[in-house]
Amino acid sequence: MNQVRPGTAAGPIQIPAELLRSIPRDCSLTCAGRFVLGAVIAMILGAVCFSVGAYMSAERTSALKQEMAEHGQIAPGVVIKTYRTGDDPKRDVFLYQFSIEGKTYAGRTEVGAGASSRYQAGSNVPVRYLPARPQANWIDGYPPSGVPLFVIPLLSGGLLITAYAMSVGLRRQQELLSEGRAALARVKKVTRLRRGEHKKQRAHIEFALLSGARQEAYVDFGRNAPQPESTIVIVYDRENPRRVLRYPPPLVRLEKPESW
Repeated sequence: MNQVRPGTAAGPIQIPAELLRSIPRDCSLTCAGRFVLGAVIAMILGAVCFSVGAYMSAERTSALKQEMAEHGQIAPGVVIKTYRTGDDPKRDVFLYQFSIEGKTYAGRTEVGAGASSRYQAGSNVPVRYLPARPQANWIDGYPPSGVPLFVIPLLSGGLLITAYAMSVGLRRQQELLSEGRAALARVKKVTRLRRGEHKKQRAHIEFALLSGARQEAYVDFGRNAPQPESTIVIVYDRENPRRVLRYPPPLVRLEKPESW
């Protein structure tokens, strides 16, 4: 059975006194936890704002194309500058001018590098424009693409999924710290994991349940995992002992009573 007396500055690792309080324990977010919560809220708001803004932009682009198809006219224009963007995918940008009733207007058209006509400065180009609003114009044959509608749910959905995963992790730490049972765990071995570009370490642990039975689980560390055969403090789910959390967790902390 686990030893439950408070630890001292020196000597064997003990279960901290604050974990011996009755359940549920009062807990709050650490600075890192508040940052994660803020990021979750920002992602949710960002997904909503992006969806609304992108949809409105797509609607405006579609309406402009329809208006141009019905009322647009062609005027001769001259390319005054051209350059290729450095982003991926690369695009060719053409800056040009054209005149309507003695007044000169400027325009800008972006074309995919693979589909570009590669106009040079000084080249003559046909410009499609709206007579009522000559400021609305583009090189004929290259209307603005706008944001594809299928991209909107992909990007906003990605933000919402990430926000959900972060909130689940935060909630898990809160639940285990508040209602989990404390134990001392022995580190059996440490293995290295690689998830994409991130390297992690996984500590395989063993600890005793309140019944005296031995339970195995694992705890992931970003770096500085404990050494094999060392002892760490954990809290575990009483209903599912394989769900464990190393103490103290990074995102949540226990509130100490005023009498402490």
